[in-house]
Amino acid sequence: MTTTAFIELNNKRRKELTPQNEAFYKNILLYVRGSNVDQRAGEELLLELLEHLIDAQARGKKAVDVFGLHPEEYCKKLVDALPKASIKQKAILSGSVLSFSGMWLFGLLSAAQLLWPELQPSIAVSHLAAVVMVMLLLPGTILTLLKKSLFTAEQSRIENVIWVITMGFIWLIPIAIIYIVPATFKIEGSFFLYGSVFAVLLLVHFVLEKLK
Repeated sequence: MTTTAFIELNNKRRKELTPQNEAFYKNILLYVRGSNVDQRAGEELLLELLEHLIDAQARGKKAVDVFGLHPEEYCKKLVDALPKASIKQKAILSGSVLSFSGMWLFGLLSAAQLLWPELQPSIAVSHLAAVVMVMLLLPGTILTLLKKSLFTAEQSRIENVIWVITMGFIWLIPIAIIYIVPATFKIEGSFFLYGSVFAVLLLVHFVLEKLK
């Protein structure tokens, strides 16, 4: 079974949980997926835990009865026993994030060029490099904050903060970069250029997702 198949089956089977058990299991899922472990091994473990919880639920038990009162310690022991993510997996993940970010950026530029051709939007290499650096740092930062919030009373508030940070990046950080980072090596683009880059990044992202 492929990693994608594990994820799809997990999504399907998770619907069988009660709201309370699903919320508890979701924290375990986020903890494992946010750890530096082999993705396939992590998904296999998550599905195994889910099946165990579904069986226990059928016998009238709750998630806390299955995983205990200290789920974070329980998760840490499980994660420590899993193989670590390989350099190849990390490279694929980074490439997937960057290609998706590039699709968003060049998609906007293509749309701007198509709708307002008189604007002739250009892009500075320095700005593009700054966006790439932020995109490489942002996922790790978000995962760190998210893992620290799991199984805590402040989880909901911290998740809201993470949502604000993510939305802020999507809409505000690129604008801030344009005004803060000096524009060097400007590329005068066109709809064909930006559209071509978007298409290439879309293909790259599709291939990388298949390799996960």
